[in-house]
Amino acid sequence: MNGDFLFFIFFLVIFITGMIFRGYYGRRSPDFKKSGRELLQQAFQHESRLGVALQYLLGISIMMGMIIYLFFTPLYPSLQLPLPDLVQWIGVVIGLVSLPFIGWIHWTLGKNFSKSLTIQDNHQLVTTGPYKLVRHPMYTVFIFWFLSWFLVTANLSHLITWVISVVYFVIRIPEEEQMMHEEFGDIYQEYVKRTNRLFPRLRKKQKDS
Repeated sequence: MNGDFLFFIFFLVIFITGMIFRGYYGRRSPDFKKSGRELLQQAFQHESRLGVALQYLLGISIMMGMIIYLFFTPLYPSLQLPLPDLVQWIGVVIGLVSLPFIGWIHWTLGKNFSKSLTIQDNHQLVTTGPYKLVRHPMYTVFIFWFLSWFLVTANLSHLITWVISVVYFVIRIPEEEQMMHEEFGDIYQEYVKRTNRLFPRLRKKQKDS
């Protein structure tokens, strides 16, 4: 089987499976029945204009990246970067490993999940499952998921998507944490003390003797 076609198939599996998880849990979210205008107003309650703009830019980048990769790359070969096969296989592994984590994170959040920064009715502070390890596991796994798109396809459009996602998450995390501080106060502060934002601590801090 042609190597490029094999990587193409793996990319579709990684992309479509992740989107299925995202769509399934998105439909179960209380936000699903809200209009676009309501969601935009909701987003501006806790996010900066830059954050909201980057969220929409990321969505556009994902759609445009797929269109460019599927339809325009044969016309513009320069969009393909000369990544070694080994790097592309590393991308396949990263992408496939990301998928169960995407499902696990959304399942753990349940009805607390929202695409915009908001406090849902009867919102709970989730500190179990992946949230026991880090405060923002969804952003962690998405950084690797988007990175796998680029590594598997070696396509410049997906590199742009990954860069936008990293910038967006860097801006969004402090805004989300401010919202959680305001809602949960000291409980969230204690949670912050025992967890990192994106990556688990290698070892627990030693308690004072």
